[in-house]
Amino acid sequence: MIPPARGVGTDLPEFIRLPKPGARCRYTGLARSAVNDLILGVAPPVKSVVVARKGASRGIRLVHLGSLLGHLNGLMRQQENGNGGGR
Repeated sequence: MIPPARGVGTDLPEFIRLPKPGARCRYTGLARSAVNDLILGVAPPVKSVVVARKGASRGIRLVHLGSLLGHLNGLMRQQENGNGGGR
């Protein structure tokens, strides 16, 4: 089990759905494409999971909110230390 990121209140959900196309994440303000960039790929910096019924070809991708906020906080610390802000 992934522990919640430091500073994440208990009133926040553990997992969130991707924002709808054209919408932004209500917790971070990131667009759907920006969140997708952080959760997809070989070694994504943000954790996510696909929930699908057995035998289904599609599912619902859920983003671990603590992982997303932790990644963004890490980028903020890097930038404050003058180390850039890339992944």
